[in-house]
Amino acid sequence: MGYDYEIIYKKGRENVIADALSCQFEEESTLLTISLPIPEWIEEAHKQWFSHPLLSQLITKLQVDPNSIVGYSWQDEILCYKDNVVISPISTLKICILAKLHSSPIVGHSGFQKTYARTQRSFFWIGMKMDILTFVAEFDVCQCHKGERVKPPGTLQQFLIPTVRA
Repeated sequence: MGYDYEIIYKKGRENVIADALSCQFEEESTLLTISLPIPEWIEEAHKQWFSHPLLSQLITKLQVDPNSIVGYSWQDEILCYKDNVVISPISTLKICILAKLHSSPIVGHSGFQKTYARTQRSFFWIGMKMDILTFVAEFDVCQCHKGERVKPPGTLQQFLIPTVRA
């Protein structure tokens, strides 16, 4: 999902970095220097949460009292519903998310059920099921390569040759 990394194997004594990282830290302040990457789409979602009137009200309530709304949480500047990232219902991110989870080469146009299950693991928005159903139904590649839902024909049989009476 947007990370570019390379795994390199190093033998024994050449692998000094792993030994340095595996040492235990004696000071707690050294742990505070670790940083995490923030994906660009989170920043875009953050802007859209505050531009949407209902979501911005929800965030202000959660900032005052984190337990005020059941299921929702505001942690580390991210709005979640049952540990899934909330996407604004009017967001353009929905199309990008569905394109990655339905039509990327890794997942390969897997249909509504699997796309819905993948999306539901990480994201939440109001009307998500209907949006995914519409997206999959209107996707051009899926429409062109649909399998037939007709029972295959049986074995071919010759027609009888009519006899001519004289």
